[in-house]
Amino acid sequence: EALAHLFPENHATFCAVHIQRNVLAKFGQKAALNVCDIAKTFSTRLEDQWLAKLSRKAREYLERIPSELWRSTEWIRNDALPPRYGITSTNNSESLNSMVLEARGDVCWLDSLDWILDKMSTRISNLRTNAKEGSGVVEWMESILRERWDSSAGCEIHLLKEGVPEYK
Repeated sequence: EALAHLFPENHATFCAVHIQRNVLAKFGQKAALNVCDIAKTFSTRLEDQWLAKLSRKAREYLERIPSELWRSTEWIRNDALPPRYGITSTNNSESLNSMVLEARGDVCWLDSLDWILDKMSTRISNLRTNAKEGSGVVEWMESILRERWDSSAGCEIHLLKEGVPEYK
């Protein structure tokens, strides 16, 4: 409610991966199998097919979650919703969640914050150290660029018009 009050134009959504994990824990692997498919599809026909495969309890559980908060089909039904571009999960949030998993638990919030800051500082330091040791270019990208440079070595470049940076 606070986020909606502070950011009235923001349309927050639920993460399909978290919904899938909840379904897995409550109803098992078979029920969780198509949850992300249900979240991603813009086809109401496929959505209905996947929902029909679920047990009654799993389907009721998913139907209690407001569809505009996690299903792409809702963007077809409701023109008032802002663009979503098919995003059903947030990789940045997932990465951060996995990094700070140890910080959660039965500890004081200040201890959790201290642990998170230490973890983030260490990660930033390691990334900087690794960047200084390397060439600064990711190896696979460097190989692509080198291959393209080498394959263009036999080309002649000609200026089309004096004073205009156009070449053929």
